Amino acid sequence: MAVEMETTERAPGVASIKCVIVDDHTLFRDGLRRVLESEPDLEVIGEASDAAGALEKVEQLHPDVVLMDIHMPGLDGIAVTQQVVQEFPEIAVIILSMQQQNQLVLQAVKSGARGYLLKTTSARKVAGGIRMVRAGGIFVAPEMTDMIVKEYRRLSEGAAGHQTIETLQLK
Repeated sequence: MAVEMETTERAPGVASIKCVIVDDHTLFRDGLRRVLESEPDLEVIGEASDAAGALEKVEQLHPDVVLMDIHMPGLDGIAVTQQVVQEFPEIAVIILSMQQQNQLVLQAVKSGARGYLLKTTSARKVAGGIRMVRAGGIFVAPEMTDMIVKEYRRLSEGAAGHQTIETLQLK
């Protein structure tokens, strides 16, 4: 039994958000592309399966948003994100990963990622995250925000950070 996918026509005059998908799993890229292209304002203009391909597509196509996997052959997605952000600061990068490890999330943010979503996230949230980072915002999976706040508090309670906070409160 063949199943036909309905494609959404782009409305005339509606600017689309141009996206590049970077993931080493073809099936995931195919599925994500289909989901994104069902949105009238999102357009997938390229795909890559590794770091070299990602950098090539970004340089050639100048997308608005790059959806980046962390674990890929060669350079990891965090290192690629850092390169993209340094060379093309106008391009927003959203990390898409199965990993919920504190250090990976913090490294992704430090590298310049403007979003961090789990691959278990709904299609609606991914589309919303793309729109938010394109508009200049930050989008982190809701289940990750508690961890980020706790990690920030832990880091800020270090000796120097604690003294600085006390000093500021005394002045």
